Amino acid sequence: MTTNRRNFIIASAGSAAFLAAGASSAAAPKKASWDLTTDVLIFGAGQAGLCAAIAARESKAQVILFEKGAFCGGHTGMSGSGYYIGGTDIQKKAGIEDSVEINWKDSVDRGVKAHRFIKRDTAVVRRVYDEGIAGMAWLEKHGVKFMPKPVQGIGNRRRVHYVAPGYKKGSPVLIDTLLKEAQKLGAKVQTEMQLDSLITQTGEPTLGVRVVGARVKGADGKIINVRARKGVILATGGFANSA
Repeated sequence: MTTNRRNFIIASAGSAAFLAAGASSAAAPKKASWDLTTDVLIFGAGQAGLCAAIAARESKAQVILFEKGAFCGGHTGMSGSGYYIGGTDIQKKAGIEDSVEINWKDSVDRGVKAHRFIKRDTAVVRRVYDEGIAGMAWLEKHGVKFMPKPVQGIGNRRRVHYVAPGYKKGSPVLIDTLLKEAQKLGAKVQTEMQLDSLITQTGEPTLGVRVVGARVKGADGKIINVRARKGVILATGGFANSA
């Protein structure tokens, strides 16, 4: 499983946030009933959530990151730690001729044959490719190290970049690196904290209603209300279901 599809989809912590499908909501409590307050509240401590925490701290926002499980990692912790993108400096040094355009054409050609692009928004997929090299550089800036020689995965080039020390072994290293970086920058990370429901201004799960916080359940079953002044990020889309 590659990791760049989960690369910091950093939600801007703006004035309006939308409820995820199926998420329950609660009415905003009075000011005195907030147990904790932060700028950005994040659920899910896999790669996406940790990258979101780092990016938010780089923007000087206060950050609380909650993970339902007993440890961080989520989907990424179970992955092979491969970052799939073409046209990288690592490929050039390894003598591999590739580019974003070659990578994209290869993916589209294979996708059309497999009927995978017929009902998808290719503009969204294309953005992953266009920003993939910059995303890899961002990870490297924050301490992530990749193997010097990409390997062959799907497609017509060797463009799978595994996190050092390599396939699967790089997954816990990646999480540990990002976790330490987030904490070094001042993000507060806590495990065994489960999202119970989102808190909106009106209490209605209506598209466009502003999310102002969340009800969170700890390992002891106690529920606390956490206010998020700038936004709530749900980084909970991995197969590990660990948010």
